[in-house]
Amino acid sequence: DRIDVLLGTLTDYIQLIELRLGVEDDAQVIFESLNARGERLTPADLVRNFVFLEATRVNASAEKLYETHWREFDESPAEKGAVSKSKLFWKVDERQGRLTNTRLDTLLYHYVSMRTMNDVKLDHVFEEFKQWWVTGKKDVDQELARLKRAADLFRALVRPDRSTRLGRFAHNLRVLDSTTVTPVVLFLGERLGPESQGFLGCLTV
Repeated sequence: DRIDVLLGTLTDYIQLIELRLGVEDDAQVIFESLNARGERLTPADLVRNFVFLEATRVNASAEKLYETHWREFDESPAEKGAVSKSKLFWKVDERQGRLTNTRLDTLLYHYVSMRTMNDVKLDHVFEEFKQWWVTGKKDVDQELARLKRAADLFRALVRPDRSTRLGRFAHNLRVLDSTTVTPVVLFLGERLGPESQGFLGCLTV
């Protein structure tokens, strides 16, 4: 019976399509278009596809950039005891005010707020990111490296180590249920260096 159900499911309910791309076709653009009316793409999905589309446009190695800067976002395992269905760190849900999003989407929300200096809405993260990107010439490798460094600092904020000054600061923010200063922390961490005394001296709650 189980075999019959499996075969019936495979033959009657799974739909496959084949796309043959021409020389001038862009796989990333087609992916974004196909999903426009299907399953909702997250800000992280849209940012990733946009950035790697930009990489291909300037003949950069998307594969190398992915391995160097983005693979961790897709594969980094969640910490033990994480209260989430996901086993991946950046897919674990984080509450942001009244809303809940994955850690990666939450990071991007704060990162785009920091980059644009705008009061970004959670459902407009990709639009704001794209607008910021096109306002000036961006180097994909450098920008992904900056995002990855910000991600390292953000990880310390969501999983605070209370034996460090940054960890105690982050723990206090979580007790207060406040994330308003996160873009400022990311900005100072980038400008001053997360290990510098200048940065650590700013962390007082």
